[in-house]
Amino acid sequence: MKLLVVIVVILAVAAIAQAVRVYELAKGLSDEQEEDVNISDNNFNANMWLVVLFALLGSFFYLVFRYKDAMLPEAASLHGVKIDELFAANLWLVCGVFVIMNILLMVFAWKYRYQKDRKAFYYPHNNKLEMIWTAVPAAVMAIVIVYGLMVWNDITMTEKSDDAIVVQLYSQQFAWSARYAGADNELGASSFNFITASNPLGIISKEGYDQSLADIEKAIESSKDRLANEIMHEDVAEEEEEKLKRLTRHKVRILGFDRTADYSNADDDIYMDKGVFYLPVNREVEFAINSRDVIHSAFMPHFRMQMNAVPGMTTRFNMTPTITTEQMKAKTGNEDFDYILLCNKICGAAHYNMKMTVKVVEQDEYDAWLAEQKTFASKE
Repeated sequence: MKLLVVIVVILAVAAIAQAVRVYELAKGLSDEQEEDVNISDNNFNANMWLVVLFALLGSFFYLVFRYKDAMLPEAASLHGVKIDELFAANLWLVCGVFVIMNILLMVFAWKYRYQKDRKAFYYPHNNKLEMIWTAVPAAVMAIVIVYGLMVWNDITMTEKSDDAIVVQLYSQQFAWSARYAGADNELGASSFNFITASNPLGIISKEGYDQSLADIEKAIESSKDRLANEIMHEDVAEEEEEKLKRLTRHKVRILGFDRTADYSNADDDIYMDKGVFYLPVNREVEFAINSRDVIHSAFMPHFRMQMNAVPGMTTRFNMTPTITTEQMKAKTGNEDFDYILLCNKICGAAHYNMKMTVKVVEQDEYDAWLAEQKTFASKE
């Protein structure tokens, strides 16, 4: 059966080749040259541009009206409304340019097709036209940029309100953690130098300071003892010496923090790493965003919020959720709906798995949930 299929394919190719050859011979016998323009073919191709234009615009507007309700979901934050307005303005501008330019392109191809009784007009340059099609796009782009900057500044440059809660979003490969500022509404100081298995955010306390210093001194003594008393290969010895240097630098950094300083702000902080954190509806939240290792990005699509998490610095974003999780479930008809925090920077092999659920609830439910959580001091 396979051999028969192969034979049929070979015969079909040979038949096509022979047909092409016959066509070439027939053209050679006629007075027409290959480069000669065939008016009927030219008119056909020109008319087909109009067919393509109507098909393109028809399908475009069909898709716009057919899926107009399947674009962005409803914004669930106060500033999200402004983001959607900015998005809509840019989208309509792009769609308008798309429609106009395609109409001009295809109508011009149809209208100015080759005709025997018409000669092309030699028109090499026009300064006025050059100025128009340079100045108009530049002016439009300037308006778009200024509008975008105004919206961005309005969202990011305002101070948080007096009753805003403060939440730290802490990123690392490949997980998120959340820390609430507690009753004093101030996050305690933290540093990567104090990160341990029991203190993954490196929150600084006097007890943590002493423990970190004791651990690092113990590790230094152990490394020195190995180098002094163990017989090891040269490569292993070099690695151990590098380890000792790193530990020594780590100790110097820890000693750079003042042990006598007041680190009590951290005592009432609440640390969440259970894959979910809560926010009260209609109350402003100031997010302080940090990264332990590489650049991540805190992205909550339904709140129209995105901010980079950069190692060595704290970025901030103020946001007020306006729709509870339960209300959004009713709006979408999806009982499994949840708001979600994602990483929007490709940060490594398990980037796709870096997410956290966000529950937006009424204030009384939020207060009850917060009261059940353990503080940093009680966990120590």
